[in-house]
Amino acid sequence: MVGTVNPRLPTTPGLHRVTWDFAHPGPWSENPERAGPDGPLALPGTYRARLTVGGWRAERTFRIEMDPRVEEVGVTHADLEAQLALSLRVRDALT
Repeated sequence: MVGTVNPRLPTTPGLHRVTWDFAHPGPWSENPERAGPDGPLALPGTYRARLTVGGWRAERTFRIEMDPRVEEVGVTHADLEAQLALSLRVRDALT
């Protein structure tokens, strides 16, 4: 399910897995095979994953850390925010 725009686990019994490649959805495409992947990467920060089954719910938080090599050359969180904003505008224009 990597790259899926709105990942949902199957409702059939058994063990299922969903993964996130730390990317926002990419541009829309008429070809379902190409719709959604290759979006801009998520910013470093704290995120929350939630699983709900019937009335039961579990949540976990996790962090995405900044790549130390990026930080080492002077890139700031504000730089990454600006880059993400531009990338999302480009994605939306392509869509």
